[in-house]
Amino acid sequence: MAYVYKDASYIDDTGNRINCWLDLTEHDGWSPYTLDLADTDNTVDNAVLLSQMQEAGDVAAYSAPTPPTQAEIDAANAEVIRLQRQGRLTARVDPIVSNPMRWGSLSADDQSAVTAYRSSLLTITDQASFPTSVTWPTIPSVLDDL
Repeated sequence: MAYVYKDASYIDDTGNRINCWLDLTEHDGWSPYTLDLADTDNTVDNAVLLSQMQEAGDVAAYSAPTPPTQAEIDAANAEVIRLQRQGRLTARVDPIVSNPMRWGSLSADDQSAVTAYRSSLLTITDQASFPTSVTWPTIPSVLDDL
């Protein structure tokens, strides 16, 4: 049996695993497939497929993934912190601050506490430890009651 495949590439440095697309007409055409010599499922004869690939010589070499740079790690951490901040603002602060009736029902001290908390959230990216870590401001107790 001959298989029709495309985009074959080694996925590790053992030479025993190859990702590709197989044209499996009985399964609605092109399907992603991982050829694994240790696979005991006989739906696809891996030995025949591997032999066919080796004969064609068109399997792309394994390319080890490169670890992320510190800049990429920092960018991902910054995004997570900003999303957490946005969640705190959206869930707890902004529904109070943006609602004149709710805001007006707070005492001047409570308004001041909420304003300070909101400002602290907005400037969290100014902390020296950002984006590695941040110290989250304490939630004013008035927000617990609303």
